[in-house]
Amino acid sequence: MDDRTNEMGMFNYAVSYLEAARELSDACNSGRLTLSFDAPIGMLIGHAIELGTKAFLRSKGASLKEIKAMGHNLQELLKKAGAKGLVTSASIDETIDLETLNVWFGRPPYLIRYIETGSYRGYDERRLIEFADRLFADVRPIIHESYSQKHL
Repeated sequence: MDDRTNEMGMFNYAVSYLEAARELSDACNSGRLTLSFDAPIGMLIGHAIELGTKAFLRSKGASLKEIKAMGHNLQELLKKAGAKGLVTSASIDETIDLETLNVWFGRPPYLIRYIETGSYRGYDERRLIEFADRLFADVRPIIHESYSQKHL
């Protein structure tokens, strides 16, 4: 079962979530679609970054049990990936956006999943999508190489 959730499958899921986030964001920004709240876009971006980072960690030997135990904290996942050799730089603005998204997505009270009314600092979804694009460009060759060595 552990090898059925491999780095390539996780990465392909991550790409799909990011593509969905981009399409939804573009539709809202162009006026083709109106959402009451932008939480679905943030959820898709957060899940894409989470899965892409976990795919990288899986390619570096993390077991499925370890991956599942890592949770959703984007900053902690990116730190773990950095400790395994991932170098993806984030601008100051992207870092602030990641921290803000992480408050909503990555740790209790998981505001992006369970609404809690009030005023909150937002994040720039376009900037986060651009960060995720760079992250994926950095991890893609590593994941492909790892998968090829194990399965081809």
